[in-house]
Order: sequence, then structure tokens, then C-alpha cells
Amino acid sequence: MITLIARYWQLLAGAGAVLACVIVFNVWLSKAKSAAYTRGFETAASDCRKAREAAQRARDAQIDAIRKQEAAKRADLQARLDARNERNRALDDEIAAANQAAERARKEAERLANEDLANDGLAGCKPTPGVSDGYRDDLSAYRARHGH
Repeated sequence: MITLIARYWQLLAGAGAVLACVIVFNVWLSKAKSAAYTRGFETAASDCRKAREAAQRARDAQIDAIRKQEAAKRADLQARLDARNERNRALDDEIAAANQAAERARKEAERLANEDLANDGLAGCKPTPGVSDGYRDDLSAYRARHGH
């Protein structure tokens, strides 16, 4: 066996060198593939993270737009409500003024009726509620007041 090795040592050394080169090449290739895989994974993870961030920004933008729309709707509704309340306050003021004027007119009419009664010599008669001329069973005062 030793004679065989001695005889073909150059061939065996060359085969060993080729085998060593193949092993080194395979190790290098494996590391290169592993590095490429790692770079691809990192790139994919980075792209995925960027896509998630972009989607979150888009969702936030949509939420902000919806909030702005809702705020505008609330402001519009509040403005309409304020305008309606202002109209109602104005109408309430008009009603109050009309009620005061009616009360003043009623008091003035009562005062005039009492003056008419005093002028007719019927100062003791009292106006009757619900009777349009204000006199109870007094035909002469009615005629005098209404010109009959």
C-alpha cells in the first residue's frame, strides 16, 4: 500500500487539493447563499414594516378626515341650532311685548269703562267678566256707551 501511495502521490495530492478546493467553494457558496437569504429576509421585513407604517399613516389620515367632517357637521348643526334659538328668543320677546301691550290695553279699557260708568252716574256698577260691554243688566248705560 505504501508503494502504491509512493507511486501515485502526485495524483493523490492533486485529487486532495481538488477535493479541498471543492469543500472551500461549497463553504463559500453556502455562506454567500445564507448572506443573500438574510439580506432578502431583512429587505422583506423592512418592506413589510414600511408597508405597515404607510397603512397606519393612511388610516390615521382617514380618521383625521372623518373627525374633521364630523367637526364641521357639528359646527353646522350648532350654528343652525343657535340661529333657531335666536329666532325663538326673538319670537318670545315679541310675544312678551304683545302680552304686555294687551295687558295695558285691557287695563286702559277697564279704566275707560270705569270712567264711562262714573260719567253715567253708575260708579257702583262693576264690570262683569265675559260680557262684551262690561255692564250687567244696565240697558241705559249700554245705550249711552254705544250711542243708541
